[in-house]
Amino acid sequence: MNNNDTLFSNNKKKGMKLQSEFIKKISEFKATVYYSSLIDNTSTLGIDYSFKNNENILVSFKGIHKQKWKNELIVKEDFYTEDYLDFSDFLKKQTIASNGY
Repeated sequence: MNNNDTLFSNNKKKGMKLQSEFIKKISEFKATVYYSSLIDNTSTLGIDYSFKNNENILVSFKGIHKQKWKNELIVKEDFYTEDYLDFSDFLKKQTIASNGY
């Protein structure tokens, strides 16, 4: 899994361990899907995230998940945050490169 084009984890077990450290500090969580696309074996989701941590600090951001699937498993995932990515530009690139990664 990549996060803003930087390797976050190269396997499921490691990724889940890294994420669990973050998740266990969340006291409230809300996610709203504002965009979804499935082209061939690539899914793209745009999600608005909002959560409070255990210190009652509110954090909100948009994220885009791009997943490539093979044999009913995710074989590659890229995650981008709004500070890194212009979503309208991302959609243009999706349309041009609709045949996969």
